[in-house]
Amino acid sequence: MSSCLKLVTLATLSLAICQCIADELPWCENVAASISDTSDIGALLTESESIVEAEKEFEQVHVSLDKFNSDSNSWSASISWAQAVDKVYFDSQSELDIAYNHSKKSVSAYVPAVLLSLNEDSLGSVVNVEKTNNGCVFLVYGASVQYKHSRDDRDSGNFADESNRFYLSPKIFHAYVPFLEPETQYYYRVGKAVKHSDNLNGTFRSDTFSFVTPPAVGTVPQVVQNSLGTPAMVVTVIGDIGQTKHSLHTRDSVLSDLKNPDVIAPSFAVILGDLSYADGAQHRWDTFGNAMESLFSSLPLMVLPGNHEIELDQSNGDTFRAYKSRYRMPGDYSISNTVPATNVEPNNWEDYSMQIRYDGGSSYYSFEVGLCHFVVLNTYDTNSANVDTKNGTVSLQQLFLESDLAQVNREITPFVIVMMHAPFYNSNKRHKGEVATEAMQGWAEPILYKYNVDLVFAGHVHSYERTSGVRYGVRDQNSTVFINVGNGGNHEELYDEWEPAPPYRQFHDGRYYGHGSLEVFNYTHLRWIWKPNPNIAVGEEPDVAWIRGGPRSTVGEGNPEVSDETVESSSPLGKSHHIFIFTYLALLACFVLGVSVLSWKPVKRVKFSLYDDNNLKLTGEELGGEETIHLSNYSSNHNYESGADLAIT
Repeated sequence: MSSCLKLVTLATLSLAICQCIADELPWCENVAASISDTSDIGALLTESESIVEAEKEFEQVHVSLDKFNSDSNSWSASISWAQAVDKVYFDSQSELDIAYNHSKKSVSAYVPAVLLSLNEDSLGSVVNVEKTNNGCVFLVYGASVQYKHSRDDRDSGNFADESNRFYLSPKIFHAYVPFLEPETQYYYRVGKAVKHSDNLNGTFRSDTFSFVTPPAVGTVPQVVQNSLGTPAMVVTVIGDIGQTKHSLHTRDSVLSDLKNPDVIAPSFAVILGDLSYADGAQHRWDTFGNAMESLFSSLPLMVLPGNHEIELDQSNGDTFRAYKSRYRMPGDYSISNTVPATNVEPNNWEDYSMQIRYDGGSSYYSFEVGLCHFVVLNTYDTNSANVDTKNGTVSLQQLFLESDLAQVNREITPFVIVMMHAPFYNSNKRHKGEVATEAMQGWAEPILYKYNVDLVFAGHVHSYERTSGVRYGVRDQNSTVFINVGNGGNHEELYDEWEPAPPYRQFHDGRYYGHGSLEVFNYTHLRWIWKPNPNIAVGEEPDVAWIRGGPRSTVGEGNPEVSDETVESSSPLGKSHHIFIFTYLALLACFVLGVSVLSWKPVKRVKFSLYDDNNLKLTGEELGGEETIHLSNYSSNHNYESGADLAIT
């Protein structure tokens, strides 16, 4: 039995399961029965249909992950896009209000819609249900949102002028698509359609997009289960990207990895805040969405709010309006709200001491992919609603972080990774002493250590920096590693002035734009690679760090270890690791000699573990010559069954 897409009604969250049997017609009777005319989420197409194509009506396409459903072993995703419009600015607040109210009252038979299939050929100008590889073509309904923004001079950047003060966004569409199979490629087209029509009555963009769902939570993908030295999952990490030529270099570098058949493609990307750098000039959100469409229509995108997403509205003091309208992250929308910001005078924007509330929704949230549990925080939720608990009054965001980490099962997701915009540890001379960051560090840092968080990623500072393990400002190899990647490409340029090196600083570089790749190899090891772009100086090597973690059955046990040596030469090992190798080789030699002298049984096992992508060569008469053990996946089960005296496990 081959399973196809499974859909759920948003209003009731009731499950409608679609399963197609290979030797039957593409549309099984049980499939047709499961999707009724009253379904709010979509419909199955039961015969080939011609559709109207629109070249430029829809734009800014991107896809994001939602939660993984362990009961059905399936993913949910959000597909987002926007209506292309010519006019977005008005001359006054009153004109903007009239246009916004008129748009809200307008009624159309069309709703946002996505055509989704397992087969690209089925989504042509004629949607052909006979070309579905026993899958299904679904028409998935979406919802729309539109916002207005009146730019405030107290929160305006380099692109603000009188012509872009009063903005009405295009209609922004989001379609929620649940029950997608892990590690599966889906093809889709975006547009609009008449809901519950007897036939496919709609207009769709001519382009067909596709994305691949990530591996299931708690699993190693099938493609690498038997492969030595191959990452099980790759995550792209970008900070402060903006929309400059450097931003496009970063975009194209990730696209290259995504399309390269010789490497493991990233499963998804995270932007650590500061996306468009619109800074009140709202049309720059539209240009950003179009500039990044080629990447994020194909690679699921997760985002978080930075200081450049705040964007104060002069008409009502609202904040984060563009960000929360355009991106749908897997947060708690039952508590999603903002309140008018206070204490927003110009001098308070220097240290971010204003009072801002943005709870729930895309502000802070968590999700799991493969062997990792990810937590996203909002540095600028400085006035989060308070909640009374048995331990006193705490903010909603603090309560979320504590309760979320308390529920992580480290046997299923051994790695816990936190992402935020402003870094807790920063030895650059810029962005020091910021009130919002220090306030958050005061309540969040103890929670990170309590639950043995492995890694914390941040942006904000336009440079690159990696620490060793740090605990309350003191170097501690058994504690959390902090990595700052704020050099994605924005127009504010790079920061390359540094304070004297604190003991915990392992690597820093403010000369290059770039991004990073987090590679998950197995249940105990990660590799982080910083990727400057478009190139790095001849003779230099980018930063590479191996991080060892592992399952913890109780809070306080174990934690990551990071090598003290940064890869700065052609050798992938630092001096301490060479000593480590020589010591173990000597022990191995002694062990083999002991086996021979004492006439032990032919096969003995020695545990040998090394977090490095080098090879270990073993020689000896008992081995019949030279053997090479590949250690790039950190352990090798290699048995010499033909009379050998040594086995490495």
